[in-house]
Amino acid sequence: MVSVSSRICPKCGVSGREFISALCSECYVKVYGLTYSIEPLEFTNCGLCGSYRFQGEWVEGSSSIEESIREYALLYLSRKIKPTFAIDEVWIKDVRVSSYEGRGVYGLEVIIAGRSGNVIVEESRIISVKVSRQVCPICSKRILKSGYSAIIQVRPVIGKLNDSIKRDIGMFLSSLGSRVSSSIVSIESTRDGLDIMVEDQNIARLIASKIRSKYGGLTSESFKVTGMKGGEKKGILSISTRILNVGVGSILSYRGSTYILVGLTGLKASLLDTSEGSIVEVKLEDLRDYKLITREVKLDGRILRLKFISESKESLVFQDNNSLTVIEHPRDKIRVLAGKMTLGLDYLAYLLRDTLYVIGVSLVEES
Repeated sequence: MVSVSSRICPKCGVSGREFISALCSECYVKVYGLTYSIEPLEFTNCGLCGSYRFQGEWVEGSSSIEESIREYALLYLSRKIKPTFAIDEVWIKDVRVSSYEGRGVYGLEVIIAGRSGNVIVEESRIISVKVSRQVCPICSKRILKSGYSAIIQVRPVIGKLNDSIKRDIGMFLSSLGSRVSSSIVSIESTRDGLDIMVEDQNIARLIASKIRSKYGGLTSESFKVTGMKGGEKKGILSISTRILNVGVGSILSYRGSTYILVGLTGLKASLLDTSEGSIVEVKLEDLRDYKLITREVKLDGRILRLKFISESKESLVFQDNNSLTVIEHPRDKIRVLAGKMTLGLDYLAYLLRDTLYVIGVSLVEES
């Protein structure tokens, strides 16, 4: 309705206000409201993961139950409220959790806005929400460890995954989004690594691919048939994912010999024999037969950490980072395994007899 400033409200006797129907806007809201009565709400959420039910589906919850209630109320009331007879349009402007009344009952302040012609008004109402707890289907499967059709076995290329890497993988999985996390039935820590049970086989392949992209390594698949359904084979998909827990500078042992890992290219690793000075190329999958050495070990040569400080036609000059002494070494007695060298950078090197092997700068965390 168009406002008429000279009209007098028959209920409160005030003039000069905007009118809605026969009453001023304030009295109309008091008498009729912007929307018809709002019944108390019922809110069902999962106490394990925080998701809640909305229109028969489970929806990912927010960071707190109060925020989830607010989000639910906005969604629910926006679809349910209907304007009273003189209101053209009505909407929810805001919802705030105003109180906790005990026994799972919360109080909500709902800010409702409405339009009648050119007149915009607001109304505040207090309603209650009864919260009930129920375990959602996803958490139920996780508890029972059932409902998965794929298992991703995450293991290191060498040895065992330490707790730090396991935690890092867990946080990485959480960052992949709700579609991925909702399909994960359970994550179990094993003696050597992690077993990830996944509901959907395509999502399992996606997870394995993401893990391999982040950490490097190898994946392989196998399929165990458990039955037939609709003419199609049904079974469990097993994905073996071996991630790289070694890098340039790692020390490995194999059949009595000791090696320094000096390069990783594609699916191959380059190893420097610490006794002979020869380079051995091995497939990544074959590294599982090697042992990662994390303690101090006696070598035929010396591992050095050197800063590259100058060069000439005949020699390269380094500063030893431990003793701070300057070392000048002839070029014909240097084997650069680290690609193009840059002045000012620190390098890992190995001095065997009179030959200096410049390896690289990557040092890996102990496993």
